[in-house]
Amino acid sequence: MGKALLVNLEGPDGVGKTTHSIMLKDALAEKGIEAVIDHEPTSGDFGRMIKIILNKQTTAQDFIVETQKWFRRSMESCFTESIVVNHYYDELRIRADGILRLLEAGKRLTGLDMQFLFFLDRFFDIRDAINPSLEKGVWVIADRYSLSSGAYGFGQHDIPVAETFALESKVLSGIYRYPDVKIYLDLPATKCLERLKKAGREVDIFETLYGLEKTTQGYKQAIALKEDEGGMTFIVDADQSIDVVFQSVLACVRKVFKFNFETAPI
Repeated sequence: MGKALLVNLEGPDGVGKTTHSIMLKDALAEKGIEAVIDHEPTSGDFGRMIKIILNKQTTAQDFIVETQKWFRRSMESCFTESIVVNHYYDELRIRADGILRLLEAGKRLTGLDMQFLFFLDRFFDIRDAINPSLEKGVWVIADRYSLSSGAYGFGQHDIPVAETFALESKVLSGIYRYPDVKIYLDLPATKCLERLKKAGREVDIFETLYGLEKTTQGYKQAIALKEDEGGMTFIVDADQSIDVVFQSVLACVRKVFKFNFETAPI
């Protein structure tokens, strides 16, 4: 049947990524294809750290103590000379130490600091979850991945998308796995906001109309910058019924698989 694919579903909050990730996993299962859904931030150390910071618990002393126990150990595990050349390693360690100092002082992290933590989380996600799954023939459906970093860095922190991707390249040098297919679910920011409110979700500062519009702009820039990294990219109109959108998603995946292996199992 050929190799397993890394399928990346992207789009702003409210567009339906999680719904379509589940539907795709179920459709694959019906054809006897095992798949897992990968979420970021993960449940690992750095993912947990990100969630705590986003929940504004950065001054909790128990968190600081726990962080000190594994942060440097994890950094050593992440960056070895075989993966990152020395000047990059030194730069990354300096940034990591700076983050620890900010956390210990109960201060707010910069946007790039947060992106750095997301990339550390992704490093372990690729190394310990994504790559092992693919090697075993298990498809991975990534509900957010690299494009999200560029989009949300721009939408939430005004970080140029190219700058975010430059940092990503440094942190993930030698281990980054580009998706076989990237599917961007395209929906106007006004519709995203309507869906979030209809779902009863408490809308935060970055899920205002302005925030969603900026994130959407960031996605468009990210898609353009990642155009030549490998794999195929599709833009799907998400302003349709769930079933119609999913059939488009399925058609994208089918096209990529058939292109690579001259057949399509779904």
